[in-house]
Amino acid sequence: MANAKRDDNYITTLLGTSNADDATPIRVYADPTTRRLLVDSVDSVSGYSAVGTGNGSVTTAGTAVQVAANACKRVIITNNSENSSLTNGGGICIGGSAVVAAEATRQGLFLYPTQSQAFMVSNTNLLYVDSLDNAAKFHFYYEN
Repeated sequence: MANAKRDDNYITTLLGTSNADDATPIRVYADPTTRRLLVDSVDSVSGYSAVGTGNGSVTTAGTAVQVAANACKRVIITNNSENSSLTNGGGICIGGSAVVAAEATRQGLFLYPTQSQAFMVSNTNLLYVDSLDNAAKFHFYYEN
């Protein structure tokens, strides 16, 4: 970049390189107030074409249940607030088919009642839920 621009003090200025030929110098622009670089987004923001909700429950503590099948890009699972009145506190654990809620051998992500967690999966049925209590309920919201 032998032809880089210089400021009033003869100091070279910040330049970028054109992506058209990987050689042509291009000036970089900044906001004069915030001094942040001005850039174009390289990723478009797009919404989801479909959303949905569902409910599930773990009938028997220690026996994981598979979340109902729904194609998605993201699912948010919430532990039901009513689970707090259950004997062992109503905690649920979310994970793959080997998920275990019992504390001694826990495998997966544990949620207390009212807590939620988002998962980036292609289908809600990739997730399983186990609980510390019989009849623990959960809700899910998915986007596709």
